[in-house]
Amino acid sequence: MKKVLVFGAAGNIGLELIKYLLSEGKYEITAVDLRNRRSHHNLKKYRRRINIVYGDMNDHILIDNLVAEHDYIYLVAGVIPPLGDLKKSLLKEMEYNGIKNVLRGVKAYKPEAKIIYLSTTSLYGLQDKVTVKTKPDYSEFDYYIKNKLDCEALITKSAKNYVIYRIPVVLGNFKNDFPIYNVKANDDTTKFDVITCSDCAYGLVKTIDNYDKVNNHIYNMTGGKDCLINIKEYKYLLLSLYGISFRYLFTKLFVPKNFYLNQISDADKLEDILHFRSETITSYRIRIKRSKQYYHRRIARLLAIPFLPNIDKEV
Repeated sequence: MKKVLVFGAAGNIGLELIKYLLSEGKYEITAVDLRNRRSHHNLKKYRRRINIVYGDMNDHILIDNLVAEHDYIYLVAGVIPPLGDLKKSLLKEMEYNGIKNVLRGVKAYKPEAKIIYLSTTSLYGLQDKVTVKTKPDYSEFDYYIKNKLDCEALITKSAKNYVIYRIPVVLGNFKNDFPIYNVKANDDTTKFDVITCSDCAYGLVKTIDNYDKVNNHIYNMTGGKDCLINIKEYKYLLLSLYGISFRYLFTKLFVPKNFYLNQISDADKLEDILHFRSETITSYRIRIKRSKQYYHRRIARLLAIPFLPNIDKEV
């Protein structure tokens, strides 16, 4: 049985990843995250089916023991925007230094381990029709992007086996999701790529069976032609589902719009290998509206009505 290690397991993508790994029924899973109320609450339902470890990626002794026993290592932990662009030191400490410590342990105790890392398509800036060969375009204040590029460089230089997936905005769920509102596009009508959390996680799982095909490469991972949306439709989608929140207002008033949105030209290459796409924006919306949490946000959605952008049709 293959042994899988997931860093950032209590996060939005991490939880979906664990769910899909369990559904395969052929992996021994170890979930790692910081010890706090949120991570404990999110992981407790899996405590009888997986190994749960609460700890820091910078803990040398812990990491050495963990990586030595696992075949596949998922690096899905990180600090997402807007916090990721406000706390430069936090990014370096929690993600870059943590990954550096993991790679040190891999080199010493498990050099054949296979690394799977999530980066971002935001690093392309506002360029049109980008591919993995497109030169990154960002400002000196885009700490989140700079950190992702530094992590990519660290992995490609230090790891024998790795694959890096650059993902766009992720459409998640109510239970453990923090929507990204500080987005920026070229204009209000140009379509850009998104991906649902479910498809992203399934692609990560499918990577194990196809690792030889993707090893030592960087790919763009998106939801495909049925997950294209423009900025007005994106804001309408989030506000109509989540409603108004303090996070939305804080981002709108105080946070620069620097999570860059773009359309990816070469993302179908990964789909041809992994065959991971199943959700569309429409099916995502229907699924979220059927969840229990949707009904708990009735007041928040009513308060969001004045903020809804005008669009031709409901997405």
